Amino acid sequence: MVPVVALFLGKSAAGRGFRGQMKKSESTYNSRASPPVFRAAWCTLATLEIPHMTVEDQIERYIESQLEPKRSDLHALHRIIRQAAPSCRLWFLDGTDDNGKTVTNPNVGYGVQTIRYADGKSREFYRVGLSANKAGISVYILGLNDKEYLAQKYAKAIGKASVSGYCIKFKTLRAISLHVLETAIRDGLTTSSTHNSPTIA
Repeated sequence: MVPVVALFLGKSAAGRGFRGQMKKSESTYNSRASPPVFRAAWCTLATLEIPHMTVEDQIERYIESQLEPKRSDLHALHRIIRQAAPSCRLWFLDGTDDNGKTVTNPNVGYGVQTIRYADGKSREFYRVGLSANKAGISVYILGLNDKEYLAQKYAKAIGKASVSGYCIKFKTLRAISLHVLETAIRDGLTTSSTHNSPTIA
């Protein structure tokens, strides 16, 4: 399975499919929610089976589908992020492209940033993301121009986790410092424009 961050930055066919998901994310929102909570129109199965589901409903359904301890860990992370940014935009991507082909694991997103492409086009996408994988959980901190920033600031203190330019990957919350992870998440949600709006070729 191609990781989210590879699709976020890559030029592959899978990357183009992932950007197709991003395009679909612009199409539908729930106008009754305050602040606006965008429905995941790209989450084909959920919207076909239960058209009235909000993004929050879809996130809950996704988390509940996980086995323990991932389920409890994802619930805990979702609560932490919602407490840190209660009015942020929520996202849910089911991992499929426009043709229904699976290109990545489903992922939950929080906040919004503008991604600018080398061809001059731009698109909104989330700033912090969560995704369950076979090995555990990935937390994506996107929108950082400095690829060394995340590892330099958090890798030594966070505990048993793999920290790359945009991703913190770990098996369970018990294996890491939750305080350090929460700080990194808050950093991703509130970091200054110095690290924002990456340009992607």
